[in-house]
Amino acid sequence: MAQNPGDWTVLRQAIPVEVLARARYGPPDPRKSTRTTLQWTQTDQGRLVVGIQGRYQNAWRFMDTTVKGHGPIDWLVKVEGLSLREAAERLRNATFVASLPPSSAPSPQESKPYDPIPDNAALWPSVRTYLTETRKLPAHLVDHWHETGKVRALTPSSRTVVPYAAFPLMSPAGHEVGTVLRCAGTPEQQRHQIGAGFSVKRNQAGSQPTQGFWQSHEAPQAHTLVLVEAPIDGMALYAALLTDHRDPSDFVIRASAGEALKPVHWTGDWAHIVTAFDRDAAGERFHHTVRQAHPDHDVRRLTPPPGHKDWAEAWAHVVNQHRTSQSARESETDYEAGED
Repeated sequence: MAQNPGDWTVLRQAIPVEVLARARYGPPDPRKSTRTTLQWTQTDQGRLVVGIQGRYQNAWRFMDTTVKGHGPIDWLVKVEGLSLREAAERLRNATFVASLPPSSAPSPQESKPYDPIPDNAALWPSVRTYLTETRKLPAHLVDHWHETGKVRALTPSSRTVVPYAAFPLMSPAGHEVGTVLRCAGTPEQQRHQIGAGFSVKRNQAGSQPTQGFWQSHEAPQAHTLVLVEAPIDGMALYAALLTDHRDPSDFVIRASAGEALKPVHWTGDWAHIVTAFDRDAAGERFHHTVRQAHPDHDVRRLTPPPGHKDWAEAWAHVVNQHRTSQSARESETDYEAGED
């Protein structure tokens, strides 16, 4: 049975109640349903109303009785007659979830339209310099991610031309649902942006970053999912794994939008899940949340090296060390002994 509060939060959001209602009572009454609620006029307990949007999303009530609740756990206990333990086990059961009818509730794209931001070719050299020089990422990987649309260049304000690196967030269905931005300007430009009301790291206004994830690459045959807290960390860890001669077809790295961690981030048929979150209390908490949500999976914790909070910081340190030692070797090689 779920014990951790974070686990219960995941389970309460695991399945829309309207899907459970469809499985039990069939399709709702189209004449009574609205954009925010679905209604079933004839059930074994009278008229049923289920919220699908807004403040009362996932709230439900049988209008002719006193039976009501919020979320799938309440439904399974009060309508299906399960115990709390049985309800938790059923929500974790992949076979049960796969047997349910599809949801008809508006998707994030439908409820809040999002238009992907096009790449600004004129600003790309600045963003590329930021990723390769400041973040120490390999140039060939940066170019590949740019070519495949996983990082773009843009300016978020008409009042300034400060470049930003944009990391598109995707839904499990492959739709772009938001964008995480990271200032790619000089330190002076970053200070100017903060003074003008822009943070160095922010989500684009109008996006829905908690509903999507950034993914390092496509690997349909991969059985290992690696979760990190930000696209920059995902890029750094990907570069580190390649340096360690890991086969990229064996794993996929996904980044959440900052600290927003939801079931959408780990959707898929994974044999192994690695939580590579930051080396801090929040990282440990996120790891526990993922582990509790996957009791039957191999969930392991991978932390950045000691002395480093995240993978981006650790990777930059390794690259700087390598460049320093390489410069030292070149200086020794170029030394010409003088005559005594």
